[in-house]
Amino acid sequence: MASPMVLVQCSVQQVHRVPNPFVIRNMNARHEYVKDTDRDGRYVACWHVWIYVEPTVRGSDLPYRGYLEFRLALTAYEFPPNALMCKPDNNFYMRTWPDGRIAAGAYMEHSNGHEYFYFGLARVVPQIAHPQDVVEQNLTRNLPDLIFRKWYMGCGRGNVDKNHDIEAFYCGLQKTVPCGVHEQDLREPDQIRTLADFGFAKWIRADGGARSSKMGFATEVLRKLQREDHWFVGSRAVV
Repeated sequence: MASPMVLVQCSVQQVHRVPNPFVIRNMNARHEYVKDTDRDGRYVACWHVWIYVEPTVRGSDLPYRGYLEFRLALTAYEFPPNALMCKPDNNFYMRTWPDGRIAAGAYMEHSNGHEYFYFGLARVVPQIAHPQDVVEQNLTRNLPDLIFRKWYMGCGRGNVDKNHDIEAFYCGLQKTVPCGVHEQDLREPDQIRTLADFGFAKWIRADGGARSSKMGFATEVLRKLQREDHWFVGSRAVV
């Protein structure tokens, strides 16, 4: 039996360098219907999302360069959707929320030879669709480029099951810092255990420790990026 995911300790502090920084270009989405094999082949509404991940280090393809596509259950009219978008084979993990908050990250090799999880936080103005646009399937969205200007490091230790759902990763650095706290109020490294206010862009590095698998630790860190009473549980990809 697989061991349960346990994140014993997690802290966040600012870092001044990311090994392989990237930006997200052309985050586009289109509303469409797809067959859901879990519902006897019924058609369900979804977002067809595609993004372009572009490394900012000249000549580098790390952590990933290229287009990625996702199909996510359309459960509300806001965009970004309340969704988790992960491509472990492409070393890419992203979480979006309907209030415009976005987290995206990848595993990168540090100069000490170890691999860590870094991720950026940004915020965009959410877009709300008219219900009639959904009925008529006349719904498209295009977000501006996501550029992460500040870097932070998250460190954790624990026993993490690699098969744990990555959504658990994004819902949680919660309850330690009250919503609305400002960056300058977080003086001590041991106090910076949650980031409740994502009004400015940041990068975060998460060190999962020897026993933490990539997928599992990424899941837990991204899960904990919110206060429980201000964020939502995300939808899962349907295809």
